[in-house]
Amino acid sequence: MEDTGSGLALGVGAGVRVIFSTLGGRLRLLRAGGWDLWTLDAEVGLHLPLGALEPSFTFAAGYAWLGAPSAEGATGFDADAVDVDGLDARLGASLDYYVNPLLSFGVRTSFEALALWRSGSAQPAAVPAATAETYARDGNGIGFGVTFGANAGLHF
Repeated sequence: MEDTGSGLALGVGAGVRVIFSTLGGRLRLLRAGGWDLWTLDAEVGLHLPLGALEPSFTFAAGYAWLGAPSAEGATGFDADAVDVDGLDARLGASLDYYVNPLLSFGVRTSFEALALWRSGSAQPAAVPAATAETYARDGNGIGFGVTFGANAGLHF
């Protein structure tokens, strides 16, 4: 499995805003190559209203897990036997433009750190020996990511 890549990131969040601070949660999915990275985070934010423009800053931390891992060229690879999960933390910044009090559009960027681990898992006999041996051992790793995106917000 590759340890670098890029892909489409999607997310949905909900929270409560009191004057210039927010508290909420966010579920995100990054689809990249042969795996999906999911994160479920608690989030705190600081907003600096400047008329229709609003910069904001976010800190989030929570649970991360990989879904749908694959081993390219490994006939019979059992992805369901591989369980990879861990923790993530994220720092983000965004700039939103409020069309009206209910609707905003903006851009955002974030830096994320991940600590993931997995327990060894047996693979079917059809899987090549090198792949089966790799997945039979416990594993862990630390990773970093950067996201850039556009967002739309509905504010009630």
